[in-house]
Amino acid sequence: MCTKKVISVILAVLMLFVSLSSLTAFAEEKYPPLESGVYGYIDENKYPIKKNENHRVVKELDPALELQIKQDYIALNPYNGKGEEATTDDVVVKYYGTLSDGSMLVCPYTADSIWLEQVTCQVIGKYVYMLPNRTLTKWGKDAKIYKNHQFYGIMDSYIEGTLSDDLLDEIADILCFGEFVNPNETKPSFGESYDKTYSITREPEEKYICDTTIDSDFIDNHIIVCLFNEASLKFKKYSVDDFKDLGVVSVIQSSTDKEMGNKVEAKITEFCNKAVSELELAPEYFDVLKDALIKNELDSLDIADRLTDLVNEQVELGEMLEYIYKYNQTLLLTLDTHDKQNVLDTVKELEKNNDIMIAQPDGIYIVDDPDSTQPETTKPASTPDTPGTAGNKNPHNSSSNNANGAVPTGQNNPLFAVCILLTLSICGAVFAVKLRTVKK
Repeated sequence: MCTKKVISVILAVLMLFVSLSSLTAFAEEKYPPLESGVYGYIDENKYPIKKNENHRVVKELDPALELQIKQDYIALNPYNGKGEEATTDDVVVKYYGTLSDGSMLVCPYTADSIWLEQVTCQVIGKYVYMLPNRTLTKWGKDAKIYKNHQFYGIMDSYIEGTLSDDLLDEIADILCFGEFVNPNETKPSFGESYDKTYSITREPEEKYICDTTIDSDFIDNHIIVCLFNEASLKFKKYSVDDFKDLGVVSVIQSSTDKEMGNKVEAKITEFCNKAVSELELAPEYFDVLKDALIKNELDSLDIADRLTDLVNEQVELGEMLEYIYKYNQTLLLTLDTHDKQNVLDTVKELEKNNDIMIAQPDGIYIVDDPDSTQPETTKPASTPDTPGTAGNKNPHNSSSNNANGAVPTGQNNPLFAVCILLTLSICGAVFAVKLRTVKK
């Protein structure tokens, strides 16, 4: 009898262990942690990223093939940055490599085109295309897939399911993408945590004083302006009238910057609505919260302590507030004269404006391509990806997929643990029947 009891206890312990294992498998964090798409900011404390320390390399391209790529690019983008009909002499092509399916990774652009974009990160499956940690950048160095005379965005192709995981791995290796650290493989040890404390105040921003000299290489009638966060959150539509007496004939805010501004504005409304609801405030408190948020005065409200507790209890609100505080509106100003000294003089005048955090000539600090030897500003080969394009249409974003876009197998598959549990349960039942039979 004693032996039978010991065996029963052992079976019970094994069944309990497998049950806990299966529950743990179901509770594992989703990986990759973010759906494919464009993000203005990624919290690396919450989503650790392993950056690739290598640099992508520009390779030599057959002249005949290069000419064909230029012609195909002009067919999609018939005008250069001056508004004139583009020629093959206007187009620059950078070639990074060929994939196993024969498609090529190229970056075509017209050298004199101007396009200003907000800093963004492209999440493509388990990979992250990290742009520099700068306020200003450009999209023109975004490599494209070139096949059958057509150009395809890497992220869009992956979301649409036309780019396989194997080809994405090849692209990531060639273009040196960063990669999410799998949270299921890097659980914090005892006593450690990835928890982050959120603040209801924005981090201090400092005015940047331009030190560019006349000998520097920059466009002689362009100035890039970046606004402080408080000024940006007013979402003002700027025109030449806002820069009177400075000879400004054009003010451009890129489509991506506008889209990001719309997204931030929506998040402000969402944050204030949720705060009013969760803290059970009067409806008229919405405007008070919104005004204080924009002015960075949330900590001066009588509900500051409750609001701080709320953004840390509900992490999505903390992340929302952090995202709002990182938005800086960017503008491209065109002057009426082509004169480098006039550009520098105008920059100094713009620096006197309290809403402007950065004013600088175009072509100095906007380099996001490590293989680039010349400061350039470029227009993308195709329409910039829209924030939030990731959705249910992406087969790679299914929660049933692992990092490689396939159903998990072996011990990483929750079904595996469930099968073991059922098997042991059946064995236990059979064993119990046999014990009763022997006893009889």
